[in-house]
Amino acid sequence: MNTAFFDLDYTVYKKGSSPEFYKFIARKGWTDIKVMARHQQMREDFDAKKINYEETVEIAIQLLADVLAGKSEEEVKEWLDEFFIEVDLINKWVIPLFELLKKNGFGVYLVSASGSPVVNYSATMLKADGWFASDFENKNGKYTAKVLHFLHSDEKGKIVNGMRQKHNAKEVLAVGDSEGDAAMLAAADQAIVYQPWDEKFKQQAMKNGWKIVDQKSIFKSAEESLVND
Repeated sequence: MNTAFFDLDYTVYKKGSSPEFYKFIARKGWTDIKVMARHQQMREDFDAKKINYEETVEIAIQLLADVLAGKSEEEVKEWLDEFFIEVDLINKWVIPLFELLKKNGFGVYLVSASGSPVVNYSATMLKADGWFASDFENKNGKYTAKVLHFLHSDEKGKIVNGMRQKHNAKEVLAVGDSEGDAAMLAAADQAIVYQPWDEKFKQQAMKNGWKIVDQKSIFKSAEESLVND
């Protein structure tokens, strides 16, 4: 089976899933944690180059883990149900492209540094065949504040290679938007970069010969990749 791997944040979703989810929870008044203050400090530190991309991601994921601590799987699912009803997060091309890939014999997988409750829910909602994420600890049906494993950018490439071998995939497609997806894109046969926001990464993508697309061209570009297999 051929395989397709999609980054979640700023690719499948218009924004960062974990930050948008914990900000939603804060707006609802469902947490006592000073979410917005910690989020703002993280943004300021990143903009001032006090922390790098990976450190910023880890802080955001840990903040979500802190917010969900003590909540049951059922409670978090109810929050996610309401979140996706109220927040317009999914890019319009996603579901049609997933359906096209499946029709052409591809398994579709989400690969994201975002928290496992969010990525698991997203995979079910989008009918993906599987998912990989930062792993939140769950004891006796309730989340703790512990992140068992942060999914770092270099691991994404290892996931792609492992799944290629597992499924004996002759063709691997990967779609991402940032330096956090570089290893995943490099491991694929067909690499598509979706609306890169960082100019340095955009130049890297161009140097590597990866396709650079936007919301208007991604479906056609992916379709052409299938035809040219």
